[in-house]
Amino acid sequence: MPQINVTIDDINPLITYGPPGAWQEVDPDGDDLSPHYFDQTRTGTPVLGATASFQFYGSAVWLFGAKRADHGIYNVTLDGATTSLNGTGNELYQTPIFTATGLTLGNHSVTLINAQVNDSFPWLDLDYIVWQTEIGQATDTLISAVIEDAEPAFVYQPQGAWNTNPPGVSSFSNGSGHGTITDGAYVTFTFAADAVELFGSVGTAMSNYSVQLDNGAPVMYNANRLSNYEKVPLFFATDLSAGNHTLKIVNVPTSTGLGLSIDYASISGTTTRLVTFLPLNRVR
Repeated sequence: MPQINVTIDDINPLITYGPPGAWQEVDPDGDDLSPHYFDQTRTGTPVLGATASFQFYGSAVWLFGAKRADHGIYNVTLDGATTSLNGTGNELYQTPIFTATGLTLGNHSVTLINAQVNDSFPWLDLDYIVWQTEIGQATDTLISAVIEDAEPAFVYQPQGAWNTNPPGVSSFSNGSGHGTITDGAYVTFTFAADAVELFGSVGTAMSNYSVQLDNGAPVMYNANRLSNYEKVPLFFATDLSAGNHTLKIVNVPTSTGLGLSIDYASISGTTTRLVTFLPLNRVR
């Protein structure tokens, strides 16, 4: 089966950090160690019991972080089974801190837990996560296409609540994007593919948003961060059935002036499914 590797950085909304205030997002501009980390970002905690959780559909997963002199014991729980590991090391960066391969293709849940037992080694950090998923059949060819924010597959409602000059738009794909600070404003994206990935921004001007896939229950995410980042995956889904699908993304601001920014979507699938939906010059 064709394989897709999905990478999300530590500042990604798909990762849930808890409890509130236990994790520290490090500002790259004031951190001498940032160049050692993937995309120069890291999120760390010295708090016993602090957790970082996420879910994925796939067959393998890798968690990356650092092994340093002040890092200690941590646990990783995968689908209810817990492994205890040691993060102490000689300044090793972008190194795997947990690996699981050969998993049954399906839905999985991972939680990283600070289990430090010595106050001299209290730290645990998360740099980025990679997981592997599979689509189609063994003989299929994997292809993908990028759908920009201004294309007809995106419908913004109410139209007057959206603008085309969101924060950082010059760094967006193709230099274009849509943004809103209106509570309840939403965008729908219609597509036909095996997998979909939606991109936007996280940062100081971003807030909560919900994503609903077809008739599923809406899932809430938080895009508010200490620093600003563009082209960030805001949602990913795979193992989708044949036919059209719809994402509904709703702005759910936690305070006045915070909002949601949409950049583009990437859809992936087999040759047959994508070519029937897109012009040939759009498939790559």
